[in-house]
Amino acid sequence: PNITILDQHEYLQQPQEVPAIIYAARHIKPSTILKYLLDNGADIEQTYDTSTPLIEAVEWGNLSAVTLLLERNANIHANTSTGIPAIAYAVMNEDIPMIKLILDKRKGEIELNYTVFGEPSGIMDDIDKTNNTDISKIFKEYIRFKDIDVPILSEEEFKLCEASPGKPPKCGISLDELKRHETVKLPGKNNVCYHRSHIQKWLRQQKTNPVTTEH
Repeated sequence: PNITILDQHEYLQQPQEVPAIIYAARHIKPSTILKYLLDNGADIEQTYDTSTPLIEAVEWGNLSAVTLLLERNANIHANTSTGIPAIAYAVMNEDIPMIKLILDKRKGEIELNYTVFGEPSGIMDDIDKTNNTDISKIFKEYIRFKDIDVPILSEEEFKLCEASPGKPPKCGISLDELKRHETVKLPGKNNVCYHRSHIQKWLRQQKTNPVTTEH
């Protein structure tokens, strides 16, 4: 289980010498080899370039490998050195079967907020980039399952918003449609909800580079 394999896949910029479990997680379907490696002592959290077998399997779209790794309790919260978790790769790849599998196998466990390159981010950021309404609907249903309350902006944050001539960016989802801890409600703003990471970035920008557009 501790051997390495030269991965020469055409999508790679150059060949990579990777642990066997990483190679199996990326490429081998069905996951019989991956199961053999795990049964014979391979580390399910083996890292390669700060990535784990689960992250690699999701990134490369290996559904059978992800199924096995989740069944063997792979860490769903693991992320790369830049802060990207497995679920984010499924969203960025617009891999709906993968997204549904992860959400089903880890109901209530998925952390939808994370930090990328030191900046607040989250699933809604990644969904915005894909502009995929089907993925957005999937996460709305998942978040309804979690039944998370929407926190209100702190008084200090709200005062900063009110005092600024700039307008904070909407996440595009009303409170009636979605309740999630990644969003925040501006009091007195007709129940418009905002992505918390967007608000935080926007407030920082106001301190250094005030926006001059009207509310």
